[in-house]
Amino acid sequence: MSKKWVYCFAVLFVLILRFAVLNTNLDERLIAMGYERLAHMIASLRQSEIFGEFVGSWAMPVFVATVLVFWLTNQDDAQIPMHFLVLPIAYIPFSIVGAILATAEARLDYLWVHPLVILPFGYLYVSMWTIFIWLLTKIRLIAQ
Repeated sequence: MSKKWVYCFAVLFVLILRFAVLNTNLDERLIAMGYERLAHMIASLRQSEIFGEFVGSWAMPVFVATVLVFWLTNQDDAQIPMHFLVLPIAYIPFSIVGAILATAEARLDYLWVHPLVILPFGYLYVSMWTIFIWLLTKIRLIAQ
């Protein structure tokens, strides 16, 4: 398996998580199966304004589609790991423009609120996937 497809799945996983939290009754199913703590966490994510604004907005699917189209049409796959590491920085303008278009007002606080929220959570997500991909490479499940 190629690293390119693992990186593509890592980017798509954000959309899968977004869809599972916002568009399905996953929390109700988890309660029925006996996973109350996880169900309450997902229910709180669904009700969270911050999650809805930064992950639940339409800017996230547009950003993921843009990244995937760029990676799949790009000839040099060696640059994808570097691109993956700067994804949280690249998402900031998408998020700001998405918030401006969704609320129909341009506020100055978007310029520091969005980076303060996106960068820590984005780099937490990216670092977990980077470590996972590194481990898969070390045990030779994916090709260099």
